[in-house]
Amino acid sequence: MKDVDQELKLYITQALHEIEKTGDIVLVSPVLEGAARTIAEKTKEAYIGEIFSHEELVFFRQLVAEAAHNDKLFCGELQATTGYTKDTVEELLEKLRGLTSYY
Repeated sequence: MKDVDQELKLYITQALHEIEKTGDIVLVSPVLEGAARTIAEKTKEAYIGEIFSHEELVFFRQLVAEAAHNDKLFCGELQATTGYTKDTVEELLEKLRGLTSYY
């Protein structure tokens, strides 16, 4: 699965370079990773909304990872309660990893 954070920062960096070439903005730093990271963080906040903080999403990722890697959880009622199979939980974990990767 692709790393959404890395891809977002890459596209932002490319866009900043393109905008700077047209003369619309001037960045004082030759290294744009810091600016791209800040813009990516703010973009994710707008995209995810104010429902969950980054730390809360990391918590959910860890919870789903535990479910994905712990067969005992699937011996009980988890699959019956949620309707998610072990493979489906793995897919959900990959999606959460994309939202919560560290910088």
